[in-house]
Amino acid sequence: MFCVVLNTYEGILSLRHIIYGIKNSETLEEVKEKYYKDFSKIGEDEFILCETMDDVNKTMEEHGLKNGGNMTQDIQNMKIKKGKEKEYEEYVKKATDPYSARVVSYAECWAQLLEIEIEKVFGLGTIVKTNNLEKLIMEKAKETADEADYDGITGYMYNCAVNILANFWEYGDCIRKWHNASLGYSGEGTVNSAILHVKDQ
Repeated sequence: MFCVVLNTYEGILSLRHIIYGIKNSETLEEVKEKYYKDFSKIGEDEFILCETMDDVNKTMEEHGLKNGGNMTQDIQNMKIKKGKEKEYEEYVKKATDPYSARVVSYAECWAQLLEIEIEKVFGLGTIVKTNNLEKLIMEKAKETADEADYDGITGYMYNCAVNILANFWEYGDCIRKWHNASLGYSGEGTVNSAILHVKDQ
């Protein structure tokens, strides 16, 4: 079974997590108890149990989180780079198996958590100097990456998520620089932490 965790923070509804591998015998209260051992409460969370991925997708659609890849004005998953919206929509559509879907949900959750940190420090809609933004993201990247990982993602999944954010997220270049710096590299491209090979974007 699955559990969709939706979050409302300052009036904005977003997907926080999709939890996989829930036993049929587990109750919703047990799922919540386990969840809050690892994650803090931010805004208001809603937990919705689903039997299949089809139910997960239906739940997302019912809450306006997926509508042909378009978001309604008061709902966001993560901020996409201008001009990359269609490309990202196609990328997500191809992530139909549970493994790929988890990579996408991990990347989006990581971005959401960082956006919350940005809003906490700078306020919603504030124009932020690039240096200040990079500093904050680099300070919070590891913490939020760990918080988004509730099920122990693989190194390969992590590298895929970094590439998703580097290519599509509005602040993705900050994540790319943080990721590369954590591996002792400061040049172009994104380092694959598994083989330490620089791949051009």
